[in-house]
Order: sequence, then structure tokens, then C-alpha cells
Amino acid sequence: MGYKSSVKNWEGLAKNDALWSILTDKSKKGDRWNTDDFFKSGKSEVEAVLALLKNEGIEVKRKNTAIDFGCGAGRLTRALYPYFEKVVGIDASETMVLLGRENNSDFSDKLEFKLNQTASLEGFSNASVSFALTLIVLQHIPFPQSLNFIKEMVRVLETDGLCVFQVPVKDVRKLSLWQKFKSTVRIRERLALIGIGSGFQMDMHVIEEGIIESAIQEMKGEIVLKSYTNQTLPDYNGDLQFYKEEHAASGYVSRLFVVRKK
Repeated sequence: MGYKSSVKNWEGLAKNDALWSILTDKSKKGDRWNTDDFFKSGKSEVEAVLALLKNEGIEVKRKNTAIDFGCGAGRLTRALYPYFEKVVGIDASETMVLLGRENNSDFSDKLEFKLNQTASLEGFSNASVSFALTLIVLQHIPFPQSLNFIKEMVRVLETDGLCVFQVPVKDVRKLSLWQKFKSTVRIRERLALIGIGSGFQMDMHVIEEGIIESAIQEMKGEIVLKSYTNQTLPDYNGDLQFYKEEHAASGYVSRLFVVRKK
């Protein structure tokens, strides 16, 4: 699936069941997410990230602007609210952006939600952001666009600004030939993209670690921390766990990267 098709796919998922498409807990499917619990999960996740950075002695510049890439309904955007002067949520789904504005109207003094359907962050100039965050997002964006978004987030950082992103770096599933074929073809999804049915799917995409490291170096960034996480679990609900050793969650090895702009 190309990036344009991916954008259409996510708009379809947002229209069908927005909050569940962000946190795919099986018990919450069918508009059964409680909104308060949904946003509490974002608070827990952001607090876990910030606690990790603090424990590792990594300073977060809490002035200026932070961005939440792939913000959805604003789950993490709202959670970043207390820590920065301004937080911008960015998403490729118009429905998600509208939900973000609607669900976070009480925080509009510092929160902003922007629609971005290009494979870049063209609305942001170099050195205009102090903190960039994206979790459980890049894994659903096809390569190489996913890698380009990583490069773009590093590009917009000011000196000593931080980018924190999570992505699967390895697929360790043992699939049969039939399973691989079904994963490639996705008939119901392709029909949904042209308006027949509603069989939208979530694809998982991997970026090899060496490719990430080369891209960061190219953008004059420095990886200051890497950790394995549990964020590729199907029912991941914001209960972020960090591991020192390789941890294959649901057949994928997920890593959290912390990058500082030189």
C-alpha cells in the first residue's frame, strides 16, 4: 500500500471507530472506549516517556513548541499540555483532526491540531520545534515515507531539541505462504479504498535499525537512548513498558529512539 492509499485507509478507520483505531483493545471495539480512560492512557504513556528521560539524565527543553506526530484524537497531545508553551498535533486524517479539536477545546490556549496529508512536515521550518513525539504511529506508515517522517522530525528540531519515536525494527513472525499472500493482497481493504465495503485494515511496517541510524546521522541528529518496548501488542493500551533486552511483542521487535539535534 502506498502512502496516499494509507491516508485514505486511516480516514476510513477513523470514520468507522476512531478511538479503537488508535488503541486497538479488543474489548473496546465498536465505540466502547470511555473517553476519560482513553485520555488517561495518553497521560500515563507520556509520563512514562518523560520519567525514562529523567532517569537517564536527558534534559527536555520545555519552552517553545512540541509536536505530536500522528496525533489522532489528541491522546498524547493533551498529555503534553502541561510541559510546553505550545503543542501541535499533526494527523493525516481529517476526521481525527476534527476529533482532536472537539475533544480538547478546553485546552485550546496551548493546543493546536493540523491536517497534514503530505509525506513531509512542510508547515514547519528548520529549528522551530523543541520536542517531537510519535508513538504507535510510524508502524502503520509504509516505508520509505515512515523513514522520511523521522528525518523531517529531526529537521525541524532546534539545537539540543529532542525527538522521541517508536517503530518496529524487526518482524520475527513465522508466517505460512498463505498468510503472507493474504497479508499482501488484502482484498477487502482494496475494495474499501475505492468505496466498496468498509474492510479497512491496519498494516504493520518495519524499518531496519541500521537504516534509522544512517538517516539520523544524515540529519545531524544523535541517538542518545534506545529501548525495547511492548508497543506492537494488538491490545496495547498505553501501559508502556521498557526492556533492555530484545522483546518480540506479537511477532515484532519494537524500539523507542531518543534523538538529540546537534
